[in-house]
Amino acid sequence: MVMKMNRESISVIVPVYNVEEYLEQCLDSLCKQIEVFDEVILVNDGSTDASQRICEKYCYLNKNFILINQRNQGLSSARNNGLKIAKSNYILFVDSDDYVCLDMAHIIKNKLVTEKLDVLYYSANIIVENNKKIVNNIYLRSKSLCGKKMTGVEFFSQMFPKQYIVSACLAVYKREFLIANDIVFPYGIYYEDNFFSISVLAYAQSVACISNKLYIRRYRNDSIMMSKINKKK
Repeated sequence: MVMKMNRESISVIVPVYNVEEYLEQCLDSLCKQIEVFDEVILVNDGSTDASQRICEKYCYLNKNFILINQRNQGLSSARNNGLKIAKSNYILFVDSDDYVCLDMAHIIKNKLVTEKLDVLYYSANIIVENNKKIVNNIYLRSKSLCGKKMTGVEFFSQMFPKQYIVSACLAVYKREFLIANDIVFPYGIYYEDNFFSISVLAYAQSVACISNKLYIRRYRNDSIMMSKINKKK
């Protein structure tokens, strides 16, 4: 049994929209952790497929799961509404077509026992639909930055441009830090992670990173990242 003495609590926020094909793999990875997440908040953003029913099943089976249903308002709204009700000391975001390693909570909580941070960054692996090949994994943290504690601006100055990773899902954030600096996701735009990530780095006074690949990013054909550029994007 994993000891929980002096362990920081973590809330996971999962926006859900029409991802029935991938959702169970995502939620399985969150409920089968070797050390539990304290709270998993599922925000159903007006799904029209079986996603809501899947969310309801997992909430019934797991007492730490919570479901919010809202009309379709987009990713930023779903994440922000999850943030409003989150109760844990730290927050992390998981996209519902991705999934995480089963020791994610344990590794993060171990790190937060020894260091009190505004933000802890980690790495990710990539999986691709239809066996397409990924030449370069852009979600790997530089080992030269690991083991160091610095401000967000210092961290950015050492990463940018070649090692700068834009993904809100590849970090865990102190909830009080986000609230104190009014850091939320902007509404009505694509690539909202850009705004959020820069805001975090601008205000954070204590950040660190680990090289562990705790997150699995899925590249799928119909995702925003993989679809064609247009004027709005």
